[in-house]
Amino acid sequence: DHIGQPLLDSILENVVHPAQTEKPAAYALAHKLLRQRPRELQGPRSSLHQFVQGCLPSSSSVVESDLREEWNSILLELTRASMDLVSYVLPQLTEVIGMEDEGTRLKGCA
Repeated sequence: DHIGQPLLDSILENVVHPAQTEKPAAYALAHKLLRQRPRELQGPRSSLHQFVQGCLPSSSSVVESDLREEWNSILLELTRASMDLVSYVLPQLTEVIGMEDEGTRLKGCA
């Protein structure tokens, strides 16, 4: 049960602004999918894990996605959907908020 990057992008694009306000039904559906499909979305080999890891400024891997720059908003929405979806990335977030670039640190704290 693997969710590919195109499908993951389709889900995640509906949890960030402007979809939150412009497409409330899509936003609600995306949150429902995130809450109800944890088996497909969690774990170190999941598409979501690889996506989030690849989006973080402290990561050595890079993910190809138009949503890459929205990583902090996506993390916030994933946390709202289920804390379990982001618990694995907390150590990397401490690296992000410890970076020298003030803009990156602020983005990691937002």
